[in-house]
Amino acid sequence: MRLWFAGWDPADFKTEPKKFLEVEQKDHFGAYGEFAESMSRVLKPGGLLIMHLGETATVNMATSIQPLLSEHFDICFAGRESVTDTESHGLRDKGSTVAHWYIFATSRG
Repeated sequence: MRLWFAGWDPADFKTEPKKFLEVEQKDHFGAYGEFAESMSRVLKPGGLLIMHLGETATVNMATSIQPLLSEHFDICFAGRESVTDTESHGLRDKGSTVAHWYIFATSRG
């Protein structure tokens, strides 16, 4: 679904992985500064940016990325949803995510 929203095909992800933020973020979160700048250019002043981020036992994406957003956005809400005790739906390995974070931010334009 993410690929569809971004206008990419699954084949693009295999042949051009360095162009994807989720690949870049494995090395560092600095790419989100560029993402924030790009989003601020396409959103009108007061436009809403909503991000769904993950937290593991060792990394909290929300707290790492919020400072990178703050140059271009005002954070309106940052909320955490624990997923440690949620239904597994038969999956044995749900990955390392312990919480989902939702950030709502408005563009300063």
